[in-house]
Amino acid sequence: MKQWSVSRSGSVVWALVLVLVSACSGPRTPPPRGMREVPAAVAAVAAKQPTIVRVQGNLWVVGLPARHGWARERRVLLTKRDPEHGIDVKVGVVVVLDDGYATAAPVGIVYEEPGASFDGARAEIVGSDERLRIGRGFGTLSQMTTTTLVELDLGRRDGVGVGDVYEVRGREGTGVLGRVRVVGVEDTRSKAEVINAGSFAVGQEVVYQPRRAHEPSHSAAVTIVVCDFEPKARDKDVALAGQAFAFDLARHLREAAGDWTGLEVKQAPQMVGNDEQARKLGRDYRADVVVWGAAMCHSGRGCALPVFTVVESERLATARLEGKEVRFDPVNPRGALERGTARDPAGLVFGLLGSLTYAAQRYGDAAFYLGRVPEGALEGEDRYRALRDLGEAQYFLGRLESATDSAVRLEQAAQGNDRGWAMVGVGQRARILTAKGEVDEALKLHREELAVYEALGNRRSRAVVLGDIARLLANKGEVDEALKLHREALSVYEALGDRRSRAVVLGDIAQLLANKGEVDEALKLHREELAVYEALGDRRSRAVALGDIARLLANKGEVDEALKLHREELAVYEALGDRRSRAATLGDIARLFRAKGEVDEALKLHREELAVYEVLGDRRSRAGTLGNIARLLANKGEVDEALKLHQEALAVYEALGDRRLRAVTLGDIARLLMDKGEVDEALKLHRERLAVFEALGDRRLRAATLGDIARLLTDKGDVDEALKLHQEALAVFEALGDRRSRAVMLGDIARLLRDKGEVDEALKLHQEALAVYEALGARRSRAVTLGDIARLLTDKGQVDEALKLHREALAVFEALGDRRSRAVTLGDIARLLRDKGEVDEALRLHRQALAVYEALGDRRERAVTLFDIAQIHLSRKEVAMALPLLRRSYELLLALGDAYGTAFAGSSLAETLLQTGEKKDAEPVVARASEALTKIGRPADAEALRALLRAPRTP
Repeated sequence: MKQWSVSRSGSVVWALVLVLVSACSGPRTPPPRGMREVPAAVAAVAAKQPTIVRVQGNLWVVGLPARHGWARERRVLLTKRDPEHGIDVKVGVVVVLDDGYATAAPVGIVYEEPGASFDGARAEIVGSDERLRIGRGFGTLSQMTTTTLVELDLGRRDGVGVGDVYEVRGREGTGVLGRVRVVGVEDTRSKAEVINAGSFAVGQEVVYQPRRAHEPSHSAAVTIVVCDFEPKARDKDVALAGQAFAFDLARHLREAAGDWTGLEVKQAPQMVGNDEQARKLGRDYRADVVVWGAAMCHSGRGCALPVFTVVESERLATARLEGKEVRFDPVNPRGALERGTARDPAGLVFGLLGSLTYAAQRYGDAAFYLGRVPEGALEGEDRYRALRDLGEAQYFLGRLESATDSAVRLEQAAQGNDRGWAMVGVGQRARILTAKGEVDEALKLHREELAVYEALGNRRSRAVVLGDIARLLANKGEVDEALKLHREALSVYEALGDRRSRAVVLGDIAQLLANKGEVDEALKLHREELAVYEALGDRRSRAVALGDIARLLANKGEVDEALKLHREELAVYEALGDRRSRAATLGDIARLFRAKGEVDEALKLHREELAVYEVLGDRRSRAGTLGNIARLLANKGEVDEALKLHQEALAVYEALGDRRLRAVTLGDIARLLMDKGEVDEALKLHRERLAVFEALGDRRLRAATLGDIARLLTDKGDVDEALKLHQEALAVFEALGDRRSRAVMLGDIARLLRDKGEVDEALKLHQEALAVYEALGARRSRAVTLGDIARLLTDKGQVDEALKLHREALAVFEALGDRRSRAVTLGDIARLLRDKGEVDEALRLHRQALAVYEALGDRRERAVTLFDIAQIHLSRKEVAMALPLLRRSYELLLALGDAYGTAFAGSSLAETLLQTGEKKDAEPVVARASEALTKIGRPADAEALRALLRAPRTP
């Protein structure tokens, strides 16, 4: 059986990513600049002649004689003696990375001859004007003919051929500026077309990219060569039929991929008989896939047995395709594909294109092709891979029932033949159940997997499943048991020497520790994980780890550093052509902008993210992004539009059968309904989601929902019941070891105690929460808690101390770039100054806050601040100045559907209008305000307001 499929691409949900380290990648990581200890091996050779020595892993240094005078960025030619022929052979070029060492220079690899070894090679510094020659491997860009055509100082004498690909590099040797492909060759020079545009200039170095080491960009070509089919009988008609079949198959493949950028189909008028011959022909044609096989008869062109051989599976695994929707019509295929027999050629075509499109993360196209592979067209591992990739493509598209069917088919196909592949199907079913919120059933299947791998003695697969189980237990709140399993898996990978998998588990453990509030220890593990990926040259995994670190730093309030890391992460995904991961990172950056109060920029990024998921057909990720956009719109006061988006996301989760995310979205909707004053409907939704989390066994989300219900009960005046629920939630977070969530709950309880008049006990709880945030390094949460404490001190009459704390919080928000929180704190300070009689300063601060809210488009906070300013004017008897501000505040809150704001701003406006004799204008305001007061559970206040309208006017 010939392997036609490419390696599966990675995903956040199901896969670890294997990224190959190219022999022609940029310089490897040098030793730290502060290191001045020279390894003994280097010292031993330094006195004799410059020699390159591996220090450890991918760290290399060149031992230098005394007074060497080598400078940073100078090129060094490496040669080794060929004892068989008695000649020196050039094996590579390195660049000096640091000239500050006494007897050794750390170097980075610029070029390495295929198959060459550097160990013990002699090193020779190259003059700055001297041309380096290593056959076709290394040269310079000698002329810019046009923007799309360049000249290289390498030619036929150097071994250059048409189709050769070269990387153009910056002078430092580390940055790849772009790639060119040779289109014409002369004796000493060649012409090349630009593949990837870059900042090219004459004199820049070009490095030959062997096909097996080439890591292409997202638009790199994938080439398929179709050979003539070898007749199984010495029959001229059969031979002609085999040629005709090949011709038709190549034509239909071209039609199938007609609108793709990066997929080329060629035909070779020759025959091959096995994989080895196919790979040799593939290399001659610089192809990735060779289609060959046997012609069986001449009764029909489709009477043949095509086979796929992947020339370089590692090369193909990195390919990325771009293009429009394909034009192949599987319902009515023409020519040879219509009459395919035996190993159905149409099925093989579907399988190949399905595999390519899956690797390119085009899950809609992958499901289209793989879903049309006829039964019997593929056998053995080819069939298993097709079913696996089909199931995963359907999963990403949100087609969970179809994905389940594919997983079951895989399990049944492999049952009795290959228990390992059968367990892949079981694992897929478990992950689908997890997505649907059926955690206990998923756990049952994963434990079934575990038992099989234990029986097979497959330690690595067993460790992978331990990780799956651990993640499910963590979702159920069983953090300590999850940690135990992750650590067991970690020990397996350490015993196997599997550095990459060990690093992945370190990341899993770090996330659990972060949830427990052990942020510094989590950061330490993530950085250890990062170092492994850097040593392995695993760019994608390194980018994922950067994102994890960035999120922890953001939680600690180090927003600018987090932004820097996310942007570095983003650049990697763009270079790899990984659209999904790039989109997810845009979402992370958007959340940081939201934290800084830059709502419009955050919205822009989330909408860009949304567009990617729509193109990919990723319904679940699209729904999650709709929720993020909705939360931003709610912050801007666009509550109705936010509700609409949350309800659209809710419909997606219901269609996907995802109970957990449906319940989370119900909470978002409930909070918006609460803002609109629909407290009873909000309570109903929160209780519905509570039942879901209880059924799922998700203790953390259940506790968070108890907190939401408690806050609603507080607004309804049921403080004792609210307190009871908050304390129940607190006990859960304590049991889970979740220090951060426990601190949040302490703050909620403290605010309730303040409402009950228990100021000293509230103060004690806020100070306990403050200590937690200080220990976690959570600067924003600490600043928010300082504000809470300041408000309690105000209640106790300690206004000066309260002002001091508000100003300390203000400085934190300014340092974090959090404009919204800064504006809120300005309002707190302004209200205190007003009470101290410093009215002019209070007005100045309120106006400063108002400008921020206007810039952010935050209509709710703008309305509240207008109300505050109006109250100051009323206290100074400046009714004419207060009235238009009150009107605008009331109108904004009414338009937002904010029941609380409408109640209080409306009451103040109505009273002011009545005092000025504008009873007719006051009547509709009284009606709306009293309705809002009743809605939020203040019927007595509503009746008092209506009584004011009925009372005779006092002269």
